[in-house]
Amino acid sequence: MDEIYTTRVERLRGIIRDEFGGKQASIAAQLGRQPDYISRLLSGRTKLAENLAREFEELLKKPPFWLDGLADAGAWPLPGIDPADFARIPPEDREEVIGLIRLKIARFAKKSAAA
Repeated sequence: MDEIYTTRVERLRGIIRDEFGGKQASIAAQLGRQPDYISRLLSGRTKLAENLAREFEELLKKPPFWLDGLADAGAWPLPGIDPADFARIPPEDREEVIGLIRLKIARFAKKSAAA
Protein backbone atom coordinates (compact mmCIF):
# COMPACT_ATOMS: atom_id res chain seq x y z
CA MET A 1 0.00 0.00 0.00
CA ASP A 2 1.29 3.49 -0.80
CA GLU A 3 2.34 5.65 2.14
CA ILE A 4 -0.62 8.05 1.90
CA TYR A 5 -3.12 5.18 1.86
CA THR A 6 -1.36 3.56 4.82
CA THR A 7 -1.55 6.83 6.76
CA ARG A 8 -5.24 7.28 5.97
CA VAL A 9 -6.08 3.72 7.01
CA GLU A 10 -4.06 4.00 10.25
CA ARG A 11 -5.85 7.22 11.15
CA LEU A 12 -9.23 5.72 10.22
CA ARG A 13 -8.45 2.75 12.48
CA GLY A 14 -7.71 5.21 15.29
CA ILE A 15 -11.07 6.95 14.82
CA ILE A 16 -12.87 3.60 14.83
CA ARG A 17 -11.08 2.63 18.05
CA ASP A 18 -11.29 5.98 19.85
CA GLU A 19 -14.61 7.39 18.69
CA PHE A 20 -16.68 4.37 17.68
CA GLY A 21 -15.72 1.83 20.33
CA GLY A 22 -13.88 -0.29 17.77
CA LYS A 23 -17.11 -0.97 15.87
CA GLN A 24 -16.82 -0.83 12.10
CA ALA A 25 -20.61 -0.96 11.79
CA SER A 26 -20.93 2.26 13.82
CA ILE A 27 -18.53 4.27 11.67
CA ALA A 28 -20.04 2.75 8.52
CA ALA A 29 -23.45 4.09 9.55
CA GLN A 30 -21.95 7.53 10.26
CA LEU A 31 -20.29 7.55 6.83
CA GLY A 32 -23.30 6.17 4.97
CA ARG A 33 -21.43 3.04 3.90
CA GLN A 34 -21.85 -0.68 4.42
CA PRO A 35 -19.64 -2.30 7.11
CA ASP A 36 -18.05 -4.57 4.47
CA TYR A 37 -16.92 -1.44 2.58
CA ILE A 38 -15.14 -0.19 5.70
CA SER A 39 -13.57 -3.64 6.05
CA ARG A 40 -12.27 -3.46 2.46
CA LEU A 41 -10.77 -0.02 3.17
CA LEU A 42 -9.05 -1.26 6.31
CA SER A 43 -7.67 -4.34 4.55
CA GLY A 44 -6.34 -2.31 1.61
CA ARG A 45 -8.51 -4.11 -0.94
CA THR A 46 -10.18 -0.75 -1.62
CA LYS A 47 -8.06 2.40 -1.51
CA LEU A 48 -9.12 5.30 0.65
CA ALA A 49 -8.80 7.73 -2.27
CA GLU A 50 -8.46 11.51 -2.12
CA ASN A 51 -12.11 12.42 -2.68
CA LEU A 52 -13.32 9.79 -0.23
CA ALA A 53 -10.83 10.91 2.43
CA ARG A 54 -12.09 14.50 2.16
CA GLU A 55 -15.73 13.31 2.33
CA PHE A 56 -15.01 11.18 5.41
CA GLU A 57 -13.21 14.09 7.12
CA GLU A 58 -16.22 16.30 6.59
CA LEU A 59 -18.68 13.66 7.84
CA LEU A 60 -16.46 12.94 10.87
CA LYS A 61 -16.01 16.67 11.57
CA LYS A 62 -12.24 16.53 11.10
CA PRO A 63 -10.22 19.32 9.47
CA PRO A 64 -9.32 18.96 5.79
CA PHE A 65 -6.38 16.59 5.24
CA TRP A 66 -6.64 15.18 8.79
CA LEU A 67 -6.67 11.62 7.45
CA ASP A 68 -3.47 12.43 5.54
CA GLY A 69 -1.82 13.59 8.76
CA LEU A 70 -1.44 17.11 7.36
CA ALA A 71 -3.92 18.94 9.55
CA ASP A 72 -1.62 18.68 12.56
CA ALA A 73 0.12 21.87 13.62
CA GLY A 74 2.87 22.79 11.21
CA ALA A 75 2.34 19.79 8.93
CA TRP A 76 0.55 21.58 6.06
CA PRO A 77 3.19 21.83 3.32
CA LEU A 78 1.79 24.88 1.51
CA PRO A 79 2.25 27.99 3.65
CA GLY A 80 -0.03 30.83 2.68
CA ILE A 81 -2.67 28.45 1.30
CA ASP A 82 -5.50 27.55 3.63
CA PRO A 83 -6.05 23.76 3.66
CA ALA A 84 -9.83 24.33 3.63
CA ASP A 85 -9.50 26.39 0.43
CA PHE A 86 -7.37 23.67 -1.16
CA ALA A 87 -9.94 21.05 -0.12
CA ARG A 88 -12.65 22.95 -2.02
CA ILE A 89 -10.84 22.40 -5.32
CA PRO A 90 -12.48 19.48 -7.15
CA PRO A 91 -10.44 16.26 -6.68
CA GLU A 92 -9.40 15.96 -10.32
CA ASP A 93 -8.13 19.57 -10.27
CA ARG A 94 -6.32 18.99 -6.96
CA GLU A 95 -4.48 16.08 -8.59
CA GLU A 96 -3.41 18.42 -11.40
CA VAL A 97 -2.15 21.02 -8.90
CA ILE A 98 -0.24 18.33 -6.98
CA GLY A 99 1.24 17.09 -10.26
CA LEU A 100 2.48 20.61 -11.08
CA ILE A 101 4.08 20.92 -7.65
CA ARG A 102 5.82 17.54 -8.10
CA LEU A 103 7.08 18.65 -11.51
CA LYS A 104 8.49 21.88 -10.06
CA ILE A 105 10.19 19.96 -7.24
CA ALA A 106 11.75 17.52 -9.72
CA ARG A 107 13.04 20.41 -11.87
CA PHE A 108 14.45 22.16 -8.81
CA ALA A 109 16.17 18.95 -7.70
CA LYS A 110 17.78 18.55 -11.15
CA LYS A 111 19.03 22.17 -11.11
CA SER A 112 20.43 21.72 -7.60
CA ALA A 113 22.18 18.49 -8.57
CA ALA A 114 23.72 20.13 -11.65
CA ALA A 115 25.04 23.09 -9.65
